[in-house]
Amino acid sequence: MQIKAPGLAATLADLALDIVQMRQSSTTVDSLPCGLSVRTGPMTKIYGIRNCDTMKRAFAWLEQHQVEYAFHDYKKAGVTAAMLETWASRIGWEKLLNTRGTTWRRLSEDDRANVDAHKALRLMQQQPSLIKRPVLAHGKELLIGFDAGAYEKVFG
Repeated sequence: MQIKAPGLAATLADLALDIVQMRQSSTTVDSLPCGLSVRTGPMTKIYGIRNCDTMKRAFAWLEQHQVEYAFHDYKKAGVTAAMLETWASRIGWEKLLNTRGTTWRRLSEDDRANVDAHKALRLMQQQPSLIKRPVLAHGKELLIGFDAGAYEKVFG
């Protein structure tokens, strides 16, 4: 599509840039410089493994409540050490480490013994199935596991 009004093209380009910047900064505005009203909020990102039953419950809740989200499958895409360190600093590595699953039980006794923050983060990065699911990031909120009540508090 070609726009023959240069002023309109510039306005549309400015509008697109404004929207992108709002999404990146998680701000909410009522009107843009071009006069259009837009409402946006923080991006919701959910991390986990698609086939996990708990993840499926979280996906269903988000979809039922019409919450837009981006999904990061950390079994396929991996998880960075920086991401794990950030999560652990916010909620504690103990809440992140899934010690109830089969992946934990399959670890050697040496791997399961004397776990500290460094060892836990290394194990979770090597084997993302050791990370509790889901991890949901929404603005300043970080939720571990699925709890409908907690999701309700965050999304209203």
